[in-house]
Amino acid sequence: MLKLYYNALSPYAQRALFFVHEAKISFTPVPLDFRAGDFSRADFKKDSPFNTVPAIELGGFTLSESGAILRYLAQRYQKTTWYPENLEARAQIDMVMDAGAHHVSRWIQQLGWHRIMAPRFGQTPSELKITEAETELMKWLPRFERHVAGRKWVMGPDLTLADAVVAPFLTMTPLLGISMADFGGTKALADRYAAMPTMQKIRADAEAFLAKR
Repeated sequence: MLKLYYNALSPYAQRALFFVHEAKISFTPVPLDFRAGDFSRADFKKDSPFNTVPAIELGGFTLSESGAILRYLAQRYQKTTWYPENLEARAQIDMVMDAGAHHVSRWIQQLGWHRIMAPRFGQTPSELKITEAETELMKWLPRFERHVAGRKWVMGPDLTLADAVVAPFLTMTPLLGISMADFGGTKALADRYAAMPTMQKIRADAEAFLAKR
């Protein structure tokens, strides 16, 4: 049985959770609480090569890093609508996964930390980092909008790994005060993700984690 280590707050772990739920892959969830020292647990340190979440263990094979995990699981379980066998179609998904990870998700994550999470954990937000993230995000959202405009999901009519990469981050935009007025296609995509039971559960689990003391 696939074992998936995650922390409910991590949008990177949420990528893996989104995929295994939507692709209907059976797994054993292993939630970790950094406040309780779970990242120092012997089993996690053994199964997570870089001591990060998400991480997986399957039949003695271990792997961390969300992009690597998504690609491995899609191929291991032959989820070809998510990650096609055709090399060119796969390369297109890889392209959008990389763009989403490096240029969209990255800046939303930075905004989320400094606007919401840092104060909740007693840390001082950086206005410089907030300004940087806003500036860079506004450079990339128009490009992302051109790609997704008129599409149901990131790549077309079916969910793919590209959706798993961006869904946890795009659904954060209303919480961060990011104006989506000029990005109708991206907002519609984020709204579709937010309406999915899988994403609603992921968000509820994150809120429940924050509520715990």
